Amino acid sequence: MRVKKAFLAALIFLTVFALSGSAGCGTAEFNASADYADANGAGYSGSGSGSGDTSGSGGTKQDSITEDAVAEAPILEENETADAVLSAAKTAADFGMDTDMLVYHCDITIDTLEFDRSVADFKAGLASAAGFVEKENYYDNYQDSGYYIEEEKKNRTYEATVRVPTNRYSEFLEGAKSLGDVRSQNANVENVSQEYTDLKTALEIYEAKETRYLNLLSTITDDQYALEVERELMDIEIEIAQLKTRINQIHTDVAYSYINITMREVRVYAQIKNEDTFGQRMSNRIQDSWHFFLRVAEGLLVIFIMLFPYLLIVVILLLLILFLNRRYKKKLQKNNAGEQKSTE
Repeated sequence: MRVKKAFLAALIFLTVFALSGSAGCGTAEFNASADYADANGAGYSGSGSGSGDTSGSGGTKQDSITEDAVAEAPILEENETADAVLSAAKTAADFGMDTDMLVYHCDITIDTLEFDRSVADFKAGLASAAGFVEKENYYDNYQDSGYYIEEEKKNRTYEATVRVPTNRYSEFLEGAKSLGDVRSQNANVENVSQEYTDLKTALEIYEAKETRYLNLLSTITDDQYALEVERELMDIEIEIAQLKTRINQIHTDVAYSYINITMREVRVYAQIKNEDTFGQRMSNRIQDSWHFFLRVAEGLLVIFIMLFPYLLIVVILLLLILFLNRRYKKKLQKNNAGEQKSTE
C-alpha cells in the first residue's frame, strides 16, 4: 500500500514538472521570437531610409514585416483633407514604411462671391508660398455664344493645376479654403519609394554596363565590331537618359505637391430651407416647381427669339408656295373651261 502511494506521488510530481517545463520553454520561445521580430523591424526601418538592400533571407522577413505594416496602416477616405493625409503618412512611417518619397495630390472646388479678388488672392498666396502654375484655364457659361455678354451676367470659372513646396502644402491649402465656400476636396498621397529604389538600381546597372562597353571599345581594332559596340552603347546611353529623366521627375514631384483648384463665381449663397413640417415642405416644393417652370419658360422664349428669323423665312416661303399653287390651280381651271367651250 505504501509502495502504491509512493508510486502515485512520484507520478504526480513528474507530471507537474513536465508541464511546467514545457510552459517555460514555450514562454522562452515566444519571447525569443518577439525579440527577433523587434530586431528585424528596427533593421527594416533603418534600411528603408538607407540603401534599401533586401537581399538574402533577411529580405523575405522584411517583406513580411512590410505586408503587416501595410495591413495595419490606416486607409484614407475619398474626401479626406490634406491634414489627414499628412497625418496618415506620419502614421505609416511609425509602422516602419518608407515615407521618404511621397507625392501629395489634392483636388479642391471653391465657390466665391468675389471672383476677381479670390483669383488674385490665390495667385498672391501661390507666389508667397514659392509655388508656380503648371497650367490654368478660364471660361464662363457663355463661352460658346457668339454675342457680347456683359460681365455682370457671366458666371466665370477658374481652373488651375499648381505646384506647391511640400513643406508648405497643408499651410497653402488652409489659406485657399478661406477664398470662398469649399464645395469638395479630395486629397491622396502616392508612395514612389519602391519605384525610386528600382530606378536607382537600374541606373547603376546600366552605368556599369556603359563603363564596360567604353573600356571594350577602346581596345577594339576591328571597325565592324566597333560599330556594333557603338550601337549597343548608344542604346545604353538612351536608357540611362530615360532613367535619369524619371528620377529627376520623382525628385520634383516629391519636392512640389500637386493642387488642382476650381473656383466658380456665384451670385448669391442659397439659404437652406427649413422643412420641419409637412406644410413647409409642400410650400418649398411648390416654390421650387414654379421657379423651375419660369426657368424652362425663359429658356423656351430665348430659343424662340433665336429661331424667329428662320421661322419667319419658312413661313414666308410656305405662304408663297400656297399662293403660287392656288394661282396655278385657277389658271388650270380657266384653261379647262376654255377647252370645254371650244369643243362645244
